[in-house]
Amino acid sequence: MRYLIDTDVKLIGLKSPDGPVSAGKTFDNLERKLLSLKGRKFYGLSKLEGDNLTYFACVKVQEEDASKLGLQEIVLPKGEYEREVIVDWEEHIDQISEQFEKMESKNIVDPQRFFVEYYRSRKELILMVPIK
Repeated sequence: MRYLIDTDVKLIGLKSPDGPVSAGKTFDNLERKLLSLKGRKFYGLSKLEGDNLTYFACVKVQEEDASKLGLQEIVLPKGEYEREVIVDWEEHIDQISEQFEKMESKNIVDPQRFFVEYYRSRKELILMVPIK
């Protein structure tokens, strides 16, 4: 399913030292830096840079983040994305890379933008692949 992000989304986050392999630990570290998790919108962003898959654990910027909490500022660029949903994602983490590969194979991917994991809730994960 196609999805349009019509404005850039301002995020702050941490770079995962080992790419997606250490994403869980990186999200734990991110959560510890936040004043509150209530109402937060979490994102996982990945992009191939050379031979390495770079991964960021991120949260959407809120007003109280004025100091940025010592986190890196990242912009999720607007544009068109192919979108799929994984329900009960915590039980299906192994399906994330497989689903991204399927979506990538069906589309012309924009390599300048991130692949996106949007953690809509504890139950629902939205995967988005940037398309041209």
